[in-house]
Amino acid sequence: MNIKIDSNDQAEGYQYTFDIFHPQLKEKSNFKVEAGIKNGEKPFPSDISQDSFPAKQFTDTNAHIHTGEYQYTFDIFHPQLKEESNFKVENRIKNGEKPFPSDISQDSFPAKQFTDTNNHIHTGEHIYSCSVCQKTFKQKGSLDRQTRTHTGEKPFSLAHFLCSFAQKSTLTTDKLLHTGERKYSCSVCQKTSAQKGTVKKHMRTHTGEKPFSCDVCQTSFAQKSALNTHKLLHTGERKYSCSVCQKTFIQKGSLYYHMRTHYRYSCSICQKTFTQRGSLHYHMRTHSEEKQFSCDICQKAFSKKCALNEHKLLHSGEHRYSCSICQKTFIQRGSLQYHLKTHTGERKFSCSVCQKTFIMKGNLNCHMRTHTGEKPFSCDICQKAFSRKCDLNRHTLTHTGEKRFSCDICQKSFAVKYNLNKHKLIHTGEHKYSCSVCQKTFTQKSNLNSHLRIHTGEKAF
Repeated sequence: MNIKIDSNDQAEGYQYTFDIFHPQLKEKSNFKVEAGIKNGEKPFPSDISQDSFPAKQFTDTNAHIHTGEYQYTFDIFHPQLKEESNFKVENRIKNGEKPFPSDISQDSFPAKQFTDTNNHIHTGEHIYSCSVCQKTFKQKGSLDRQTRTHTGEKPFSLAHFLCSFAQKSTLTTDKLLHTGERKYSCSVCQKTSAQKGTVKKHMRTHTGEKPFSCDVCQTSFAQKSALNTHKLLHTGERKYSCSVCQKTFIQKGSLYYHMRTHYRYSCSICQKTFTQRGSLHYHMRTHSEEKQFSCDICQKAFSKKCALNEHKLLHSGEHRYSCSICQKTFIQRGSLQYHLKTHTGERKFSCSVCQKTFIMKGNLNCHMRTHTGEKPFSCDICQKAFSRKCDLNRHTLTHTGEKRFSCDICQKSFAVKYNLNKHKLIHTGEHKYSCSVCQKTFTQKSNLNSHLRIHTGEKAF
């Protein structure tokens, strides 16, 4: 350790310079404390604990921590502070005093430790290292938070609730959940939040800002968490493992969804299984015929609210879903998803009896009934049974006589929209169905099927 007195320092009122931490100290007592910390000297034992300290004031602070005694009260925020230095800092924050200027930036701060932290941020220096995982940090507070992830310590608790937290910021957020206070709002859409950071992230949905960029492929993201997840795709790291089958995943969310395949919820009536309890709950309504969501236009009822919302689009005629390949638009998301597979040619669902393949699993399930002869859907009026629900719905219209779909050219009406679409081809003259053998074209698929029998020699009946 070197002790040196500089004439310039004396002119500034600083007599002692400590060469390890480089602070300039105006008082000799402060210099002795800094030297004691460096040399590991702890001549002041605590009267309460087994600890010793390099200065008497540290011993006093330790005593207050063990006894729970609070000596200083701050009248604005009302915290009771165990150390006089904390009380002074709180007062400066309240009064807006910032007597400690930064040597690097143009900022000033209410306490010396804030200035030091600011300097580390600008220099990028990581002076604090975790003794467990060797991760380094610019700020001591960040190191303390990292240490708690190893120890499991949760020193921050919420009065009247059995909640404790490792980070003080989490405690503050939890308090707002109990009070319901949402003091931060979006200036564009007025959406409110309990946290300022949440609103800041939300604003990026309006501005389109993506400040986090991948240094490998330059893909940008609005959230840092999304960037971190994306980086795993480049490293190939799969750190999330299933405790049941040991399958590994890059993302925690993927593991979460995978775990549902091991723990299924089963319907007590038809034994159909689901990965989510909520899905089973919705399914049970199909047995009870409970349909609590009804359309205010046509009074059709649904067991799920999402199904009602999709149905309402039929009335509005809004085609909000668009194919990115051919720009064809659809009213329902499911229709778009089905359509997209026509571009890829993917037909991953195969019949175990005749090997016919299908794009959707639901189509395979319907097809299997042609082999089993199962007809689970029956008419309430005449008891005629059908293998598909859509066939039952079309049949029901024969009893009601309802023909909702009308041609805008000749005003002919139809009970089923599919029949209206076929009828319109008569007006347009479009022959979109072509024979693969002789290239003859037809306006309707049924006519094409009848024509193909000429080539195959197949007899329809």
